[in-house]
Amino acid sequence: MRTKLTQVLCGGIIGLVLFALAQEQTEPPDWQNPRLTGINNLTPHATMVVCPDVDTALKIEYTANSERVKSPFYRSLNGIWKYFYGSNHLGRVWDFWKPDFDDSAWAIVQVPSNVELHGYGVPIYVNVRYPWRQPWRPPFVPPDDPNNTVNHYRRMFTVPEEWAGRRVLLTFDGVNSFFYVWVNGQKVGMGKDSRTPVEFDVTRFVKPGDNLIAVENFRWCDGSYLEDQDMWRLSGIFRDVYIWSPPDVHIRDFEVKTDLDAQYRDATLTVELALENTTQNPADVSIEAKLLDSNGLAVATLRTQTTVTADTNCTRATLSGAITNPQKWTAETPNLYKLLITLKDKAEKVLEVIPVNVGFRKVEIKDGNLLVNGQRILIKGVNRHEIHPDLGQAVSVESMIKDIQIMKQYNINTVRTCHYPNHPAWYDLCDRYGIYLINEANIESHGMGYGPASLAKNPEWLDAHMNRTMRMVERDKNHPSVIIWSLGNEAGDGPNFEATSAWIKRRDPSRPVHYEQAGRRPHTDIVCPMYPRPRQLAEYAAQPQTRPYIMCEYSHAMGNSSGGMWAYWSNIYSLPYLQGGCIWDWVDQGLRKPIPASSPFEDRSPRKLKFSLPQNVLSEGFLAGPVRLPDASHLNITGPITLEAWVKPVPTDGHACFISKGDTQWALQVARGDALEFFVYDPDNETWVTTETPLPNDWAGRWHHVAGVFDGSELRLYLDGKRVGTTQYNGKVARTAYPVEIGGNSQVEGREVAGLIREARIYSRALSDAEIANPARGSDPALAFWLKLQGQTPGPAAEQKGFFWAYGGDFGPPGTPSDDNFCCNGLVTPDREPHPGLFEVKHIYQYVHCKPVDLAARVIQIKNWYDFLNLKDIATVHWRLTGDGIELQSGQIPTPDLPPRATTNITVPVKPFKPQPGVEYFLELSFRLKSDTAWAKAGHELAWEQFKLPDAAPAQIAKATTAPRLRLSQDKSRVTVTGKGFTVGFDKATGTLGSWKLDGTELVHSPLRPDFWRAPTDNDRGRNMARSQGIWQYAHQEAKLERFSVEEVRKSNAVKITAVHHLPKVDARWQTVYTVYATGDIRVEANFKPGKTDLPKLPRIGMQMTVTPGFEYISWLGPGPHETYCDRKDAKIGLYSGTVSEQFYWHYTEPGESGNKVDVRWVALRNNNGIGLLVVGQPLLSVNALHYTTDDLQSAKHPFELTKRDFITLNLDLKQQGVGGDDSWGAWPHEEHLIPCREYSYAFLLRPLKSGSKPEHLAREIVQ
Repeated sequence: MRTKLTQVLCGGIIGLVLFALAQEQTEPPDWQNPRLTGINNLTPHATMVVCPDVDTALKIEYTANSERVKSPFYRSLNGIWKYFYGSNHLGRVWDFWKPDFDDSAWAIVQVPSNVELHGYGVPIYVNVRYPWRQPWRPPFVPPDDPNNTVNHYRRMFTVPEEWAGRRVLLTFDGVNSFFYVWVNGQKVGMGKDSRTPVEFDVTRFVKPGDNLIAVENFRWCDGSYLEDQDMWRLSGIFRDVYIWSPPDVHIRDFEVKTDLDAQYRDATLTVELALENTTQNPADVSIEAKLLDSNGLAVATLRTQTTVTADTNCTRATLSGAITNPQKWTAETPNLYKLLITLKDKAEKVLEVIPVNVGFRKVEIKDGNLLVNGQRILIKGVNRHEIHPDLGQAVSVESMIKDIQIMKQYNINTVRTCHYPNHPAWYDLCDRYGIYLINEANIESHGMGYGPASLAKNPEWLDAHMNRTMRMVERDKNHPSVIIWSLGNEAGDGPNFEATSAWIKRRDPSRPVHYEQAGRRPHTDIVCPMYPRPRQLAEYAAQPQTRPYIMCEYSHAMGNSSGGMWAYWSNIYSLPYLQGGCIWDWVDQGLRKPIPASSPFEDRSPRKLKFSLPQNVLSEGFLAGPVRLPDASHLNITGPITLEAWVKPVPTDGHACFISKGDTQWALQVARGDALEFFVYDPDNETWVTTETPLPNDWAGRWHHVAGVFDGSELRLYLDGKRVGTTQYNGKVARTAYPVEIGGNSQVEGREVAGLIREARIYSRALSDAEIANPARGSDPALAFWLKLQGQTPGPAAEQKGFFWAYGGDFGPPGTPSDDNFCCNGLVTPDREPHPGLFEVKHIYQYVHCKPVDLAARVIQIKNWYDFLNLKDIATVHWRLTGDGIELQSGQIPTPDLPPRATTNITVPVKPFKPQPGVEYFLELSFRLKSDTAWAKAGHELAWEQFKLPDAAPAQIAKATTAPRLRLSQDKSRVTVTGKGFTVGFDKATGTLGSWKLDGTELVHSPLRPDFWRAPTDNDRGRNMARSQGIWQYAHQEAKLERFSVEEVRKSNAVKITAVHHLPKVDARWQTVYTVYATGDIRVEANFKPGKTDLPKLPRIGMQMTVTPGFEYISWLGPGPHETYCDRKDAKIGLYSGTVSEQFYWHYTEPGESGNKVDVRWVALRNNNGIGLLVVGQPLLSVNALHYTTDDLQSAKHPFELTKRDFITLNLDLKQQGVGGDDSWGAWPHEEHLIPCREYSYAFLLRPLKSGSKPEHLAREIVQ
């Protein structure tokens, strides 16, 4: 028998029993025992810094080592440690903790840090699944897993001489995850919870002067089954480490309560303390709690005396007093008081002073609403992981402050600490700046699912659930910013969560409990769903409720997302019980990584496809990772096909692709780790047609020839020249938009090749048995792709400067677990640059709403949506009048005296003006920060609104009849229209506008054509747009010209060209009418008429052309300056300009659709000489101009892999579907932001821009 004391107890406030009883000799190892939550851990307690006097206490700003060491009772152990890396348990160094161990050959590493970011082990990103191989059998984690890192740390530290005779405690604020600690060769204890402090009493292990500490850290343990959060799986000592020395008689724990009366005016301040005495005798002490206001003046002083007994139980003491009308704490008014808790002995000698910030506030649920200080609030929130692009999870205080400042600037008031307690300093900063917190326990067992295997239902795991919950609550109970406790995330539901909820409600009835998986069961006080659809909010609000509805996650901000948010907030702002939610999530979890070198490569087939071969996917001269090929149409094979490869596999337990075109067209791969498989996808029955064979015994470590053949009637599978499988099938092969990958799957992440590929071939015909058996085959007319690394030298590797945002799969060898870029769902980039979607969030979350009352009279209604602030106390009101984006008038008006949630009308003093022909006038209101704050300077824009005024005058007419007569000429192949200074050419064979020259400068690189497709965004990829809407990708191809006519319209001095095309791939007709005027203008009228309307929704409806290189300067009148989409367009209509290069948003971690502009009045492209092209919407257009083709954007995994074209791809659309964002794994954009398959017509005007001409003037004219 052996006994392990998991917690050294102090009765005090908590009064908890947190230790394990005697266990059998046969008990499992410590790291595989969920009932063992720690060894020799001290009882959790409130965050505190113990100081010798008041002066020191007043210097403590937040809880971090940089502040702790201001007190002489603390020593930081951050800094350089000696370090040795073991790749798994087989690499453990058994006696490294001994004082005489020679560590001179060891490396050094910085603490705190994640060792993987220093080159020790592999950063792994996975979402739901666990990062080790299956089967997943809690509590067992494979000790020999190549990524189950064992980190060994050693360092010397000094115990000050003045601490002689005092207690010495050792605290680790965060170690991921399991660790043992030794001091001076003696084992001290063990910790498991990676996100709350683990504390040891090391008094008997240390001596004054030099001491040795050694730490052995396992990356994974049984506790890792509860730490399956959607984040990077990193290891190491990643938060502060320190020793500290409290007095023998010490305030072990304390709780500050600030209960408000029924009128939420006056308060009762209560301080409950647990005092411990480690001497042999009772000690008489006095306690003083002095409350200071923000100016340092004493508001109240509470005193008491008590005797602290000399035993293992803490002595309790309570101080209480009335506080008359204190300033209240809210996220809008983060008024803090400083409470100094002083402990003195009977001789009135100060033993310690503990400072704590106090916010007077009350949280409660009444009548189905969450109230703060009696006021119903709205949660304008985000979820936030702790991540830094260079430091990983060892986040700095500076980065925390930057997060909070940006959040406040963008009207975010709440953070859910997904999915674990954050760094202690975070809470101090949220108290100070004003952020509501939903504080979440470090519990997520997502990989076990929500069914019978859920650890929430397993009584063996109750202790672990309870321990993590208690640690969170006890540490963070004194923070006013914490208004809700969360039991955890995506861990199923069952008795274990019922127990933790009940414990919290007993322990802290002052805050509600929140747990999404509890649904509407009694152990959650808030209905807090994930990713509901907007209609579900309205359905909830339509019935009487006793609980608020707050979405714990919604609006999945992955890549180009955040569309359709008004569908949620129009309900939230208008219906009862709905109180907002937290966007998923705040920051892209990308890690900064240098751009790898790559080599240009050309395949050996007759097609000679050019592509880039990254150096980091090569090993031993062979392919060891995925290479995505350009989206070439000749590879989109839907008929007979042969795939073959020469491979040297390594074992895997999942799918590993050799050649694939997504997961729903065709692939040759290892399936499930135990079979060789070839499949094609049947689009009619929406299923895979496969043939497979078990892997042979000699599969791993040897070279093999594998092949799959489909001849139209059967699938055949070959291994080492022999047929090993056949499946009959005479159906179709699906066509998808996913590009071909060699060594990977562009549709499903985590299916990279396991091993090496020497050669890969794709044929657009079925090879025979004899041909497959002949390895000496050479080139072939049907050979569509041929990669052979032996005997072919890639071009010279090009070193690229800069970095990219790395995600899952960008680290480690093939087979490293990965969930691709699903870690990049943020509203800001890893280095905290706002994504375009954050501007939408800011406008939706803003606290001032305006709507027109009488625009002719300039009367606007204003509503103050602040919960606690009068508008006059925070904002100044500014206005301006614009005409076609140019400011004409501006001014400031007195801010109305407007209490929270109140409404008033204002009249904007616009001076009378005469509307100019064709000019569009807007009235803009801007609400700006009145005074400097900690999060923004005075003048920062808090809210804005813009209204189109009714003032207007008819546009001027540019008469083509006054220009010189057009000249029309034709030959067999071409129609040419010539006017003064310009020439327009049409191709008779294709019916397209092939040339447009202005003073000899060619504007057209490739003709205008119908366009229905966009490069998939992350949301599109997640809902498999290539499958559901893929019919539209190539709908423009193989267009057949049915009619082409030329008509001179002499009365208008114009030539009308009409082209009607049949689009056989979708059985539709596209008619384009070009009217060329003598002014050089071309009016384009387009009509789309489908043969049937039951086809899938269109990704876009419009036209695309490419513009000759050199027209780099873009300007437009419309929303901006950032990109906009039909479901994300809260942007000011104005006149904007920049370069075409700037329009592509580089920070979407995987490229896709980017840079669009909706509601565009006009757009202009010009070269260095001022010559260019003006496009005028009639009335509005959706426009995009990039240096990348649509195929380019969907053929790269990272932006740096894109080849920047010198020409410009210009999309001139009637509409592009919304980006969506309800979720990123199946949700479509909302119905109103989709494009049903039906007839459409639209028009625009192409106008030539000569040097010196002003597009803003030309765009106003009507050409006749």
